[in-house]
Amino acid sequence: MRATAVALLACAFSLADAQGLGHLPLWPLPRSVTTGGPALVPLSPFFSFTTSSPSARLARAMARYSSIISLNEEGGPVQLEEATIAVASADESLNSSTSYAYSLSFDAAASSAVQISADTIYGAMYAMETFSQMVDGAGNALASAVTVKDAPAFVHRGLLVDTGRRFWPVSALQTTIDAVSYMRGNVIHLHMSDFCRLAVASEKYPAITAALTGDYAGYYSQAEVADLVAYAADRGVRIMPEVDLPGHAKGLAPAQAYGLEFCQTGSGPLTQIFDDPAGKSRGVLGGLLSELSPLFPDELLHIGADETAVKGRCPESGTTSLESWAVGLVQKGLGRTPVGWEEILFDSHAASNGTVVNAWAKYTAVDVVKKGFRAIESASSHFYLNYVSQPYTGMWRDIAPGLSGQQLALVLGGEASIWTDDTCIVEQCGAAAGPPPSGHALFPPAMDQPFATAIHGIVWPRAAVALGSFWGYDASVQASDPAFVDRYRAVGDRLLRRSVPACPDACSCDYTQRCGKSFQPCSDPVPRTNVVTHPCIDPNAPGGGAASMEWAFNAGGTVSLKANASLCLGVSGTDPSSGFPSVALQPCPAAGASPPPDMQFRFKGSQVVNAAKGDCLDITGSDSAPGANVELFPCGAEGQANQAWTLDASLGRVVTSLDGQCLAACGAPPS
Repeated sequence: MRATAVALLACAFSLADAQGLGHLPLWPLPRSVTTGGPALVPLSPFFSFTTSSPSARLARAMARYSSIISLNEEGGPVQLEEATIAVASADESLNSSTSYAYSLSFDAAASSAVQISADTIYGAMYAMETFSQMVDGAGNALASAVTVKDAPAFVHRGLLVDTGRRFWPVSALQTTIDAVSYMRGNVIHLHMSDFCRLAVASEKYPAITAALTGDYAGYYSQAEVADLVAYAADRGVRIMPEVDLPGHAKGLAPAQAYGLEFCQTGSGPLTQIFDDPAGKSRGVLGGLLSELSPLFPDELLHIGADETAVKGRCPESGTTSLESWAVGLVQKGLGRTPVGWEEILFDSHAASNGTVVNAWAKYTAVDVVKKGFRAIESASSHFYLNYVSQPYTGMWRDIAPGLSGQQLALVLGGEASIWTDDTCIVEQCGAAAGPPPSGHALFPPAMDQPFATAIHGIVWPRAAVALGSFWGYDASVQASDPAFVDRYRAVGDRLLRRSVPACPDACSCDYTQRCGKSFQPCSDPVPRTNVVTHPCIDPNAPGGGAASMEWAFNAGGTVSLKANASLCLGVSGTDPSSGFPSVALQPCPAAGASPPPDMQFRFKGSQVVNAAKGDCLDITGSDSAPGANVELFPCGAEGQANQAWTLDASLGRVVTSLDGQCLAACGAPPS
């Protein structure tokens, strides 16, 4: 059973005590904390954030955290009534030199106000995040007095998101941005081109994304990119784009129509770009980078430059020449700082002065800075989240061991990475041979919601540990210590409460299942198929499965599948975990026959009530995992999330208020 937030707060955090954190479940670990003890102090029912800053972005952040933080409806004789925010500058610009330093303090015995000060509005946002972690679900601050002084160790604290293979729905990216900001991260590395696609529309070269149809459909319009950049900036997060070249280029193959040339000239997959003597490839790539880079205001522009080879008509010198040209274009033509994977320095030697080198495989950030270059650490052996067996304990580590002074200043920071190779519908979208990857069923657009649920469970809460290392690694804190484990569990609980579908404690989450519940698309329902919750499937997307979650509420009280009117909701067997009746498909009554009471359902407010005993459709155990069983259970209070449903009459979908999943005939037959 998962530890509850209340139980976790009661744990003795021995290592945290040494840092002054005491029982406060804060993450990342602040630089300096002193507390006045564990006495609970209620937040006034009218608690609010106030500031004299004119920043609209800060005002929106204050509104967000006002909705996140619970208030104590009763208050108390000693209570906290407001948090006053003072920022040295209302400047809303965001770059690698932006300060995130802040201080936060309160002493409820002396004042009812929390004092927050920061250099920038973004430091103030982080202070609000820290304060929100000090407040329990009943609206009580978990200490009577606290002083925090905090600032990050590194300026770059990021998460790479691979949209060049499996497309990420906008909502999944927004959830990721939210979660990164909760962990005081500040960079999304958007890997937007690879073997499967270029994930951002080019108006100059529209054929590139016009080719993305069927199972491969999915890309962001330029307007959607602008919205994502603004959404991230509102949370203090920058987006660093990556167009991977000259390798990993199969997604750019449609640009042959505009003159792009590839190393391969036969019938095999086109994976690496040729630096042709006529300069046609440079012309297309230059036009593409010039068009897309203004969509992302960040000063860093990643050009990939990894895993190239002598291939077809491309000699090694051709790779170097094309990468050197791209570095020069980014630096001089576009006025950005070029970033490349470690091969750009150690293999092709195309890195120029000013290039940032992203260490990931054979080399480390320490190796890079010893060559005199700035570095980002992305060690695949520790920070690749797509390796689902990679333990979170290995992500708590020093990314700049033995460095100090000028060399330490060259380490910009680190990134965790979530590559989506394992969700390609075929191996590397046809760029390589091999059996379908383990998560290939998640690739079609119809599986967008299951994909999002799966990928968030793979990323979180493990990524929180990596981001904590980038914020401020402390060698005196051991990831194997029980206190660290408790803090890790508290982070996962907090993410779940904030609607980030992190992998629940004591569960395993991968590309095929979450807590033992399969992500496989729904098969054709048959009698006695159990009714469960399932991520809603886009009815217009290819891949199928949507018909199993579209229902018709009929005049006699029966609820049948719209796609198969002979199958109705009914009762069959019991859920062994609860002992209550399971809901399953049953043959509908013959035409003109009265349906039995256990096949009659009606909406009563937000509840779906069965006529037999007046029980309600209920998600067993309030389980938010896909595939959660649906049973009949005595009705609780109106609005109770595991019994609250809404009907989308246009589609016939019954959607749970617990987690937004659909009622679906996708389960195994009951035992």
